[in-house]
Amino acid sequence: MNNFDDWALYTKDIQSPQAWVDASFYFMMGAALQRRVWFGGLDSSPLFPNLFISFVGPPSAGKSLIISPMKDVLGVSSEIPGNSAASNDLSFDSLAEQSEQYEGARKPLVYIAPNSTTFEQMTQEVSKTVYLHRYKSESGITKAYAHSSVVFILDELTSIFKRNSEDLTNFLLEAFNSGKSYKRKLKTGPSDYCNNICVSLIGNTTNEKFRSMQNTDILTDGFMARTILIYADKKRFNLFQIPELTDEQRAAKVRLQAHIRKLSKLYGQVKFSPEATTFFQDIFELHPEKIKTNPCPMLDGYFGRKNIHVQKLAMAAHFSEETTMEISLATSKRALNVLESWERSMHIPYVGMGRNETAQIAEDIFNHIVSVKAGLSRRSLFVKFFSQLKTLQELDVVLADLQTLQRIKITNGLYVKY
Repeated sequence: MNNFDDWALYTKDIQSPQAWVDASFYFMMGAALQRRVWFGGLDSSPLFPNLFISFVGPPSAGKSLIISPMKDVLGVSSEIPGNSAASNDLSFDSLAEQSEQYEGARKPLVYIAPNSTTFEQMTQEVSKTVYLHRYKSESGITKAYAHSSVVFILDELTSIFKRNSEDLTNFLLEAFNSGKSYKRKLKTGPSDYCNNICVSLIGNTTNEKFRSMQNTDILTDGFMARTILIYADKKRFNLFQIPELTDEQRAAKVRLQAHIRKLSKLYGQVKFSPEATTFFQDIFELHPEKIKTNPCPMLDGYFGRKNIHVQKLAMAAHFSEETTMEISLATSKRALNVLESWERSMHIPYVGMGRNETAQIAEDIFNHIVSVKAGLSRRSLFVKFFSQLKTLQELDVVLADLQTLQRIKITNGLYVKY
């Protein structure tokens, strides 16, 4: 049994949609790696495995249910005392020394910040959280590497953009890229200095609250382009009560936490195998038309950064089971397949936004066609959606649009999924 199987066992009674259960696993593994493994050169545009993920769906779809078991696994304590230090304006040498001298009890291997809701709270949490990782150089010398790696889990994603949205977006862009330095100057009191940042962020929101941000630049560029939107509309099964954990589930949790401890000791550069490198180069360099799996124009910013998303997810997938520093072709394909399974419905939160008045009815008609696998006639669709359509001609326009977007097609006179 591997770690993914253990996660499935541990969360088998959690009703959250399967896509959110799977995404929580990969997010958890990426967050556990912090700012200690990377693609590229550490001093030249490194890429770390931290992910930005948003669960979007209607109320009561189970967005928050999967968060609790994920936090329980990630919150495993270190086996030796750890310390946190306020950063202030210090060099990393003095910062490491301060971290050694700071009085503190055991801290978790992965720091999960309180449910921060403001720009100020986020920068404060990052600036005060410092991890010191010791490693052996190639020459055998013990060195220290300090980083500020923090996990944010937000009950409501959109709430953080209500104030100082531009400043917060700029900070999150730096945090996603795991920038070396960020400073928030304050009018009074000490400024927040964030060094060697690495932020993993996961947040929940509903369709309606997501659409409330349509007049901001957040949705078209910046933050949302760096966020993997995962949409689901219902729980994977229904339960009256969530049962207590079985002995097998508790044992699975212990094994997962043991793996998190292993990941806390890793440090170094990650590479794709030659076969995996060739696989991704074929898609992203030779056949870029394969990149965009969803035609929604609101996702152009996301697809422009899909190469970054798939590399981050590939690291999370690889280290969820392995501790070696080379990612195989099989894992690379699995990461791409998982990502593209999420992309198929990534447009849904954007439906109803912008100037297209028929976008929502088009989505409703598409979902109805998908639900009836045998196909539906034009007449039956008009009867079904008579109250939402102004005329029969409007239905024809909607059906033509869905065909142009390659979401439906006509087979034997019936409309079916493309």
